[in-house]
Amino acid sequence: MFFLRLQAETGTTLYEHESLIIFDEVQLFPKARQAIKHLVADGRYSYLETGSLISIRKNVKDILIPSEEMKIQVYPMDYEEFCDATGGNFELLRQIFGSKRAIGQATNRKLMRDLRVYMAVGGMPQAVEAYINGKNFSEIDMTRIKAHLGPWPRALEKAGLKEPKKSVSPTKHPHHKAAAKKAKQNGKDIL
Repeated sequence: MFFLRLQAETGTTLYEHESLIIFDEVQLFPKARQAIKHLVADGRYSYLETGSLISIRKNVKDILIPSEEMKIQVYPMDYEEFCDATGGNFELLRQIFGSKRAIGQATNRKLMRDLRVYMAVGGMPQAVEAYINGKNFSEIDMTRIKAHLGPWPRALEKAGLKEPKKSVSPTKHPHHKAAAKKAKQNGKDIL
């Protein structure tokens, strides 16, 4: 019944001995992690668990850890993968390097800017996605911190950081409602 419900909820058809079911951020649900042992024994599908090892180690009290687990080291994107993700052309960069000829200052500046963006954003998939979606570097930094430390906002508290305050429209802020109303009465429209 579990697999039928999963297919109905996700709208995805599962194919026996072909489909992979991913349990993302498994450290947040220790009982689900324990249940994977029974799902693996069922043998119809393959499973992949993702999550922070720091939190996984904390949340294993009183649960049976599946012996079938295999840990793999996952690395951040390298520059070539970053270029692929962001629409850059790493192959062109290889060709330029292979030509061993000067490319001119303007092109060199553009390529160096691209490399500096990679160094600023980093290779964590969440941060790269935030960059692609047009987030500013402060938001990208918070995305990296959140991805590295774990569930939000407890991770920020542990790191001694605070979530950046979102800007509030002056007319939405409680202290400014009266001023906005008075300005509107005087024929002045604000924001």
